[in-house]
Amino acid sequence: MIYRLSRGKWIRLKEAARRVDRIAGDLNLLLLVFALGLATLNVTFLVTQNVVEQLPRVTRAVQVARETEAKKEEAMPKLTLYYSPGASSMATHIALCEVGAPFELKLIELYRQENRKPEYLAVNPEGKVPTLLVESEPLTEVAATLWYLARQYPEASLLPQYGDSEGEAQVISWMSFIASTIHAGRRLGDEHWRGVFLHGHWREVFRLADVRLGRNDWAVGRYSITDIHLFRLFWRFVDTLHPISSEYPNLSAHYDRMMARDAVKNTIAAESAVGYHFPR
Repeated sequence: MIYRLSRGKWIRLKEAARRVDRIAGDLNLLLLVFALGLATLNVTFLVTQNVVEQLPRVTRAVQVARETEAKKEEAMPKLTLYYSPGASSMATHIALCEVGAPFELKLIELYRQENRKPEYLAVNPEGKVPTLLVESEPLTEVAATLWYLARQYPEASLLPQYGDSEGEAQVISWMSFIASTIHAGRRLGDEHWRGVFLHGHWREVFRLADVRLGRNDWAVGRYSITDIHLFRLFWRFVDTLHPISSEYPNLSAHYDRMMARDAVKNTIAAESAVGYHFPR
């Protein structure tokens, strides 16, 4: 027996078949999502279980790290810098910022002659800055304080030449030149500030320094305490006489590199906030 469907019933039958297909597809999708959900829950459970198992070990590691850091801080010497803004102590201040060690600042206003007061003379009988107290032991002279910080905190790489006899000798040579020639020229200018001849002498020693530095980025191959010492004096020279950069091209380029360093920026910000009082 053959059944014949009317056109309307045939259309309705096809539509029903399509609905069944859609429902089957939705069911398959739901089953897939459900399976993925179970897998995710399983992974999450395994990860969570692993984290819980590792938690005591991680906690212990954190505790050990904190104890180590605390012991390291206890082992660090207490540092106190007696300084006057913009004075020679600025070099030591920069080095302290470079090494990142905690330190205390004690202001000595040179223009008020606080360096001649008995309280400070008891710390440094010469009445000069810087004086770096290491615990309670005073360390004086810029070169000595810079050398101490570079050696005490080698991770700061302020003396990368250490262990290289020739490199160390070059550092000492520069430091001696800065102290005996450049700094002496500035001190001579301080005594007779308005003297044209003495200003000329100060300019001349920086011409020597410019030639000595040459086109090198840093004084002794890599950045070191030498650059900090050199920069402080040229910074003072620039602040006082405002020379044109083309007159000292190598020192001016060195000055710009130094001014870009965070330690220098932080030092200048701290000291300028107190205020500079230079003889003019």
